[in-house]
Amino acid sequence: MSKVYYVGDWAVGCGPLFAETPFNYTWKGLDVYYYGKWLKAALESDGHHQVADVPTWDFYNLAPGAYEDILATHDLLIFSDVEAKNFCQEMVAALAYVMRIIGVSAITDAQIKIPVWTKD
Repeated sequence: MSKVYYVGDWAVGCGPLFAETPFNYTWKGLDVYYYGKWLKAALESDGHHQVADVPTWDFYNLAPGAYEDILATHDLLIFSDVEAKNFCQEMVAALAYVMRIIGVSAITDAQIKIPVWTKD
């Protein structure tokens, strides 16, 4: 069974926003949206993949060394709607190192320029 680490496709909707005075405003509502449930279900449907799905904010707040552990223990990384600023230089260097050592290929979405890496 291959292990998939899937980051992104979550959102938090805040609002609507009410300005009750020129100095006071209040958010009236908070919703969490998980757009990735369909992709996760499709990947797991044949029983060949185990998917760890992670909101971008959890990925951004990983503890030191956790990213390297993810690279070492997962066969496929999917980043969907993840901004490049979520990756620090150390993460990019670790990923490049692992790609060279274990021989992986990158498939890049040209529109957002965030790669998805898979083992060959």
